Amino acid sequence: MAEAIFHHLAGSRFSVYSAGSQPTGAVHPVAIKTLEKNGIAASHYKSQSWDDFQEIPIELVITVCDNAASTPCPVFLGSQMKAHWGVSDPALAQGTEEEVQSVFDDVFHSLERRITLFLELPIEQLSRKELEIELNAIGKL
Repeated sequence: MAEAIFHHLAGSRFSVYSAGSQPTGAVHPVAIKTLEKNGIAASHYKSQSWDDFQEIPIELVITVCDNAASTPCPVFLGSQMKAHWGVSDPALAQGTEEEVQSVFDDVFHSLERRITLFLELPIEQLSRKELEIELNAIGKL
Protein backbone atom coordinates (compact mmCIF):
# COMPACT_ATOMS: atom_id res chain seq x y z
CA MET A 1 0.00 0.00 0.00
CA ALA A 2 2.89 2.36 0.73
CA GLU A 3 4.01 2.49 -2.90
CA ALA A 4 0.49 3.23 -4.14
CA ILE A 5 -0.08 5.93 -1.51
CA PHE A 6 3.28 7.51 -2.34
CA HIS A 7 2.50 7.58 -6.06
CA HIS A 8 -0.96 8.99 -5.38
CA LEU A 9 0.28 11.79 -3.13
CA ALA A 10 3.62 12.62 -4.75
CA GLY A 11 2.82 12.06 -8.40
CA SER A 12 6.02 11.84 -10.42
CA ARG A 13 8.07 13.79 -7.86
CA PHE A 14 9.81 10.57 -6.73
CA SER A 15 10.52 7.13 -8.15
CA VAL A 16 9.08 4.75 -5.57
CA TYR A 17 9.42 0.99 -5.32
CA SER A 18 7.93 -1.42 -2.85
CA ALA A 19 9.21 -4.87 -2.08
CA GLY A 20 9.16 -7.52 0.60
CA SER A 21 11.12 -10.44 1.92
CA GLN A 22 8.55 -13.08 1.02
CA PRO A 23 6.42 -11.83 -1.88
CA THR A 24 3.37 -13.88 -2.69
CA GLY A 25 3.19 -12.76 -6.29
CA ALA A 26 -0.14 -11.01 -5.78
CA VAL A 27 -1.27 -7.96 -3.85
CA HIS A 28 -3.60 -8.88 -0.99
CA PRO A 29 -7.22 -8.37 -2.13
CA VAL A 30 -8.06 -6.35 0.98
CA ALA A 31 -5.11 -4.03 0.23
CA ILE A 32 -6.56 -3.44 -3.24
CA LYS A 33 -10.00 -2.82 -1.75
CA THR A 34 -8.56 -0.42 0.83
CA LEU A 35 -6.64 1.56 -1.78
CA GLU A 36 -9.61 1.77 -4.12
CA LYS A 37 -12.01 2.90 -1.39
CA ASN A 38 -9.55 5.70 -0.69
CA GLY A 39 -9.50 6.80 -4.33
CA ILE A 40 -6.26 5.11 -5.37
CA ALA A 41 -6.17 2.88 -8.44
CA ALA A 42 -4.50 -0.38 -7.49
CA SER A 43 -4.80 -2.69 -10.47
CA HIS A 44 -1.21 -2.33 -11.73
CA TYR A 45 0.66 -3.06 -8.50
CA LYS A 46 2.26 -6.41 -7.79
CA SER A 47 4.00 -8.25 -4.99
CA GLN A 48 7.77 -8.07 -5.51
CA SER A 49 10.96 -9.20 -3.81
CA TRP A 50 13.54 -6.65 -2.71
CA ASP A 51 15.98 -8.73 -4.77
CA ASP A 52 14.24 -7.35 -7.88
CA PHE A 53 15.69 -3.91 -7.18
CA GLN A 54 19.36 -4.69 -6.55
CA GLU A 55 20.45 -3.04 -9.80
CA ILE A 56 18.45 0.17 -9.27
CA PRO A 57 20.30 3.03 -7.56
CA ILE A 58 18.27 3.73 -4.41
CA GLU A 59 18.81 6.97 -2.47
CA LEU A 60 16.42 6.34 0.41
CA VAL A 61 15.16 3.12 1.96
CA ILE A 62 12.13 3.27 4.24
CA THR A 63 11.36 -0.05 5.88
CA VAL A 64 7.79 -0.56 7.07
CA CYS A 65 8.07 -4.07 8.49
CA ASP A 66 6.95 -4.49 12.08
CA ASN A 67 9.95 -5.42 14.22
CA ALA A 68 7.70 -7.33 16.58
CA ALA A 69 6.46 -9.59 13.81
CA SER A 70 8.26 -12.68 12.58
CA THR A 71 8.78 -11.13 9.14
CA PRO A 72 12.44 -10.27 8.56
CA CYS A 73 13.40 -6.68 7.83
CA PRO A 74 15.95 -6.15 5.08
CA VAL A 75 19.47 -5.06 5.89
CA PHE A 76 20.81 -2.44 3.52
CA LEU A 77 24.55 -2.05 3.78
CA GLY A 78 24.88 0.59 1.08
CA SER A 79 25.22 4.33 1.51
CA GLN A 80 21.55 5.13 0.98
CA MET A 81 19.64 7.05 3.65
CA LYS A 82 17.57 4.77 5.84
CA ALA A 83 14.46 5.22 7.97
CA HIS A 84 12.09 2.83 9.67
CA TRP A 85 8.33 3.36 9.71
CA GLY A 86 7.20 0.08 11.26
CA VAL A 87 3.58 -0.95 10.86
CA SER A 88 1.93 -4.26 11.48
CA ASP A 89 1.58 -6.48 8.43
CA PRO A 90 -2.14 -6.29 7.68
CA ALA A 91 -1.92 -9.47 5.60
CA LEU A 92 -1.47 -11.34 8.91
CA ALA A 93 -4.71 -9.95 10.34
CA GLN A 94 -7.25 -12.50 11.47
CA GLY A 95 -10.88 -12.26 12.47
CA THR A 96 -14.08 -11.27 10.77
CA GLU A 97 -14.07 -9.53 7.41
CA GLU A 98 -14.74 -6.26 9.23
CA GLU A 99 -11.88 -6.81 11.70
CA VAL A 100 -9.42 -7.56 8.91
CA GLN A 101 -10.61 -4.51 6.96
CA SER A 102 -10.11 -2.40 10.09
CA VAL A 103 -6.45 -3.49 10.32
CA PHE A 104 -5.88 -2.62 6.66
CA ASP A 105 -7.58 0.75 7.19
CA ASP A 106 -5.39 1.50 10.21
CA VAL A 107 -2.21 0.65 8.29
CA PHE A 108 -3.37 2.69 5.29
CA HIS A 109 -4.04 5.77 7.39
CA SER A 110 -0.76 5.43 9.29
CA LEU A 111 1.20 5.22 6.03
CA GLU A 112 -0.81 8.03 4.45
CA ARG A 113 -0.08 10.32 7.42
CA ARG A 114 3.63 9.51 7.40
CA ILE A 115 3.97 9.95 3.64
CA THR A 116 2.10 13.27 3.81
CA LEU A 117 4.49 14.48 6.52
CA PHE A 118 7.46 13.34 4.43
CA LEU A 119 6.19 15.26 1.41
CA GLU A 120 5.82 18.40 3.53
CA LEU A 121 9.49 18.34 4.58
CA PRO A 122 11.75 21.02 3.05
CA ILE A 123 13.95 18.25 1.64
CA GLU A 124 16.16 20.56 -0.42
CA GLN A 125 16.97 22.65 2.69
CA LEU A 126 17.90 19.76 4.99
CA SER A 127 21.26 18.09 5.33
CA ARG A 128 21.37 14.34 4.91
CA LYS A 129 21.63 13.87 8.69
CA GLU A 130 18.74 16.26 9.36
CA LEU A 131 16.59 14.45 6.79
CA GLU A 132 17.35 11.05 8.34
CA ILE A 133 16.40 12.41 11.77
CA GLU A 134 13.13 13.83 10.42
CA LEU A 135 12.30 10.61 8.57
CA ASN A 136 12.91 8.45 11.63
CA ALA A 137 10.81 10.84 13.75
CA ILE A 138 7.95 10.42 11.28
CA GLY A 139 8.28 6.67 11.76
CA LYS A 140 7.59 7.03 15.47
CA LEU A 141 4.24 8.75 14.99
